[in-house]
Amino acid sequence: MVNGVVVDTTGPTYATRLLADGNIVSCTMTGSLTCSPQVAAPEVVQMTVYPLPTILLTPDTIIAGGTGIRLAPVLSGDITQYQWSPVVGLDDPTVSGPLARPVSTTTYQLDVVTAEGCRARGAEKVNVYYDVQMPGAFSPNGDGHNDLFRVPPSIPVNVRRLAVYNRQGAMVFETADVSRGWDGSLGGNTQAGGGICVGDRI
Repeated sequence: MVNGVVVDTTGPTYATRLLADGNIVSCTMTGSLTCSPQVAAPEVVQMTVYPLPTILLTPDTIIAGGTGIRLAPVLSGDITQYQWSPVVGLDDPTVSGPLARPVSTTTYQLDVVTAEGCRARGAEKVNVYYDVQMPGAFSPNGDGHNDLFRVPPSIPVNVRRLAVYNRQGAMVFETADVSRGWDGSLGGNTQAGGGICVGDRI
């Protein structure tokens, strides 16, 4: 019985996730014989239920490359331990609100523990965007220097589409792979030098 109300009659063991702090749990045994008197357990159990901590994080955030943001979760409970992961880009992963300076888009996870040992977990995604500054020229002569027109490797971006067009408006190169670039040719033939147009780059 919980607070004097019968909640289970199936056997000597009672398991539930519905108990609240202060609930009184008691047990009475009834024999199979008609003349058997009921036997109540001499002890009742008053439940102590510790509340789970809660974590409320801001919606996914967007920052510019090279900048930072203070992670500011709203927490409840007597929290004694904080652990953010991954630790890369954080000034202190063991405090409630570290300063995050990720180089690329990162999802930070927060694990907390209360004084009673109760745990909770939350996560926040920090999206990092960079301005793409494309080179103004390249020299596809096979000397190993500036042979490709591409997003500079020093810019940590994901390319959705990079397209190169000639003066007549015909597309001569297209890729969604940030590691690839245009070598100045079309169909194996070297194109004439001069102006090009780059479109749809992210």
